[in-house]
Amino acid sequence: MLQANHYSRVRVKHVISLFLVYVLLARGGQARANDRYGNLFPNGGFEDAAPKWTSSVNDPAQSGALVLSNSPQAKEGRQSAMLSLPGQGSASLASPLAAVEAGEDYLFSLWYRSEGFSKDGRYAGVNASYRLAWYSADKMVLGQFNIGLPYGAKPEWSQQIRTLSAPKNAAYLGLSLAMNAGEKCPPSTLWIDHIQLRHWPDEAKMGGKTIRFHIGTQGYFSQELFRKVWDDDADDGFAAIANTRFVSKAGYLAGGMYTRLLSPGVYRVTFRVKVGNIPTEPKSILQWDINTADTGKLRDGMLYSNDFTAEKVYQDFTYRFVVVPSSAWVDFRAYWLASVTTWIDTITVSEEKIFTGDDLKMLLE
Repeated sequence: MLQANHYSRVRVKHVISLFLVYVLLARGGQARANDRYGNLFPNGGFEDAAPKWTSSVNDPAQSGALVLSNSPQAKEGRQSAMLSLPGQGSASLASPLAAVEAGEDYLFSLWYRSEGFSKDGRYAGVNASYRLAWYSADKMVLGQFNIGLPYGAKPEWSQQIRTLSAPKNAAYLGLSLAMNAGEKCPPSTLWIDHIQLRHWPDEAKMGGKTIRFHIGTQGYFSQELFRKVWDDDADDGFAAIANTRFVSKAGYLAGGMYTRLLSPGVYRVTFRVKVGNIPTEPKSILQWDINTADTGKLRDGMLYSNDFTAEKVYQDFTYRFVVVPSSAWVDFRAYWLASVTTWIDTITVSEEKIFTGDDLKMLLE
């Protein structure tokens, strides 16, 4: 009887131990699931004393420029950043660096609101922008790009969101905010909050919806500069061409699609392009972007001549991007830089994943 009780206690202990292991593993798995898109941006909500943001104003005693990283008007939590210009001047705010991995995709987002600026949405002498810069492990700048915020005031909190790919040798990403005002400009204030950088793993699935734009056939190009030409290698027999023999002015070799057919989700865009020659010294060929009416550019980049492996042979260049509910009227553009004769055949958009309610809650809150 004692022996039976001993075995019973042992079995109970084993069951309890196994149950605890299961609970811990389940909690660990749930934590990993919750951290899957965790924020990598340090102090992106301005709630912590450190790491600190670095502010700068030009002659604050004269211009009255003000930068606060503990403004009480917050999108989330208790604090936000504020840049205020009561008159002519400038102000800026630079973030601590976020650690990244070279070659990985990330989703960057921030929330902003503004007062003053312009009443009708046109430039009135006040502008605000942010710059994202990639850094190497020894803090050398590898590349950077600027994104302008709307000229018109945005009294309600609005989101900017874009997909990024960390370049080769990248170890950090930095953000800087800037605001400038000229003479006789209205007093203006910009608030920034809830800045996030999330690792965005590839979740591509086959069989999703596909939309294909035939640039030459459908006329999605600057027709006063470029031409539609017959091309045996094109998907439907026609392409748009920018030929340096006849055109020396830069312009949109693709653009004007403005589709509303994309539900909130993750997508891939593929530009099918070829060049007439590959110069010995690398040249910029096309500056491309995914533009929206309300949330700015979802993604942008550059195609260089050394990205091509052969002359007069089409190549596909594919990039991932995210559409949120406020991303109305999405346009896919390719701006030719007048360096090398270039053909563009198609721009294809492929669905990876349509967001669920939980996905949108994670993205928008």
